Amino acid sequence: MADAKDTIVGRRGPMRDEWFERREDVPMSKEPVRALVLSLMAPLAGARVLEIGTGTGGMTIDLLRAVGEQGRVTTLDVSPKAASLAEANIERAGLGKCADMICGSAPRQIPLQVFDAVFVGGHGGELEKIVGTCWDRLEPGGRLLLTAIMPGTTTRALTYLEGLGAEIGFWRVAPAVGRRVGNDWLLSGNNPVDLIWGDK
Repeated sequence: MADAKDTIVGRRGPMRDEWFERREDVPMSKEPVRALVLSLMAPLAGARVLEIGTGTGGMTIDLLRAVGEQGRVTTLDVSPKAASLAEANIERAGLGKCADMICGSAPRQIPLQVFDAVFVGGHGGELEKIVGTCWDRLEPGGRLLLTAIMPGTTTRALTYLEGLGAEIGFWRVAPAVGRRVGNDWLLSGNNPVDLIWGDK
């Protein structure tokens, strides 16, 4: 595990999944997905970012590393267990001063402020209401990106973003992570994930 802030902020690529304190009942975006999300949302230096669905705080920490000390990440999760775990991971990373953790439900408790970028990692069945509220908070020229593992969610997101007049992108990825087994390497597959984004 890494403990020094400089090591965490300066390391290449996303944080390793193994670094995070985990709970079985709290989800976390996997390392390859976080890398793709960050690349699709870049550049983020100095940006104000809103995240819906904090989970373990994996995406939150990588977003905090990307925005730097001049940026800010506001993250919201309805689960007190997730919020507590994410806060602990964020503090251990030494990145708490640029983070605003909200334990509450979206869209009702999304702050009344504007953001340069939005990441929606969870929606709890309120997809259209959440995306619509986030879109209203998004600066012109900003990007809203969401991930989905259910085909129905992807269809709903694409339809809704089209109705908002967004310039849309859509990838479906099936990442696999390699690990050494004896004298060779074995790929362990993760679930396919859809990445959908809209530019305002």
